[in-house]
Amino acid sequence: MWEVRQLRPVNSASTTCVNGISSCKTDRSLWIHQGCIDRDGFLNLVGSTIEQILSTKVATMIEKRLKTLCGGEITPETLSAHSPEEIKTIGVSMRKAKNLNYLAAHVTNEDLNTLTGKDDKEVYTWLTALPDIDEWTVHMFMIFHLNRLDILPVSDLTFRKSFDPVRPL
Repeated sequence: MWEVRQLRPVNSASTTCVNGISSCKTDRSLWIHQGCIDRDGFLNLVGSTIEQILSTKVATMIEKRLKTLCGGEITPETLSAHSPEEIKTIGVSMRKAKNLNYLAAHVTNEDLNTLTGKDDKEVYTWLTALPDIDEWTVHMFMIFHLNRLDILPVSDLTFRKSFDPVRPL
């Protein structure tokens, strides 16, 4: 697998980890079947916006509340029907509520689908022009929506902590 060949030489910790998992098969169709690849780009950005600096448990709870607020389906239309003040009641900060409202009013899946044919730098530039979309959010979008398995989110704290057992402290 090309992923293994790329990651193995990064450093001794990555070599140890990659050698341990290199027998695993990377099957993109399995990722899609298991729901790892998000076909809805808007929902991916909404989820990533909510998940910034939150535990998985808290983010999941807030996403469920947002889905309820939006009548069972989070779309640009159902989300933009709510003011930032209403969105804030689900447990997010006013800043996140405003950013979610902005996303709903200004970004469509059609917009996001145009990113499929763009290179990583163009995707990064387009997405980071949106309020509060940072490097982590762009990485999550490229991995889980654009299905770019060559993205390595090295700035992600959870990703970095996963190397703790094999790297020197």
